[in-house]
Amino acid sequence: MSSQIFKLDFKNGTLVIPSEAMEYLNQCQGEIEVTLTIQSIDAKTALPYSENGERDYQRAWNRWLAEVDQLESSPSTSEPDEYGKALIEKHSKLGL
Repeated sequence: MSSQIFKLDFKNGTLVIPSEAMEYLNQCQGEIEVTLTIQSIDAKTALPYSENGERDYQRAWNRWLAEVDQLESSPSTSEPDEYGKALIEKHSKLGL
């Protein structure tokens, strides 16, 4: 039994099967089993694609950095424990 994975698109409410998948189906003999996995991807966290369809890591990093820049810092609600105090003291001595 051989198998192959294809990425299907969903456009305007229609499932689009690429021609490569159709060609593969036409070559299959005997019984055929098709499994469909539907995965909803949050547009905010999805890795963007470039114009040629490849994952665009630079745009993803730029988007993440822009979102981090907009985060507001919140004051600590508790005092640091002994380890935290030692860590703060160590970094203070190093000028960090």
